[in-house]
Amino acid sequence: MQQVSGCHRLNRMRNKYINKIICGDCLEIIKGWPDNCVDLIIMDPPYSIGKAKWDIWNPIILDECKRVLKENRAIFCWFSQYKIGEIQREINKRFNFKNIIAEVKTNMVVTTWDKDKLQIQWEPIIFAINGEKAEIQTNARKFEVGIHGDVWRAIVPQSNFKGEKKKLHPCQKDITICERAILLQSNLHDIVLDPFCGSGTTCLAAKRLGRRYVGIDISKEYCGIARMRLKKMDIGIPVELQKQGFKGLLG
Repeated sequence: MQQVSGCHRLNRMRNKYINKIICGDCLEIIKGWPDNCVDLIIMDPPYSIGKAKWDIWNPIILDECKRVLKENRAIFCWFSQYKIGEIQREINKRFNFKNIIAEVKTNMVVTTWDKDKLQIQWEPIIFAINGEKAEIQTNARKFEVGIHGDVWRAIVPQSNFKGEKKKLHPCQKDITICERAILLQSNLHDIVLDPFCGSGTTCLAAKRLGRRYVGIDISKEYCGIARMRLKKMDIGIPVELQKQGFKGLLG
């Protein structure tokens, strides 16, 4: 009976969430999922650096991420370099830490809030495995995809850019960085989860690379934008033109 129930939950999860942008609290949504149901997690959670009301980091989400992530599969997690020790401790409690990847921003200098500090031009990405040994061995895969080192150069989206790199979210990532993580630690048709998907960059990268995706975000506005960005891949209509029917996409 337990096996049947588990299969039913897995099928229900896939039918309801796969290749969709879900609006809501990721912790509450993921709690209803079966164990071991996603192949890769890419997440850019709030950093808890006190710059916005929504900027609250709850490490409990990592417990749910560990539960739903298949054994020996990977998680990539951005975090603030101000609190890199904090996130690494939380990751180490649950996962097998592998690397701190430096995302170097080549087209901008990020101003710090503390004027006595140097300006920030990079962000850390924690790379870890849910188990003792990665199912997709990085040493072999890196030669297949041509990604060898732990310094990844990014072009930060700007409002005057066009296409996938146009800035539509204040914390939007370079799609090529998401693609690197996906290529290194997933296979065709795998399920990629982004529990803080914002404007949907991870989901765009997954779709473009032939993976399935689940994007979750608490903001109805950004869920709508993410859906429009994904829809643009199918119909070719830019987000700006789709906004005429914006309310119907918020769902």
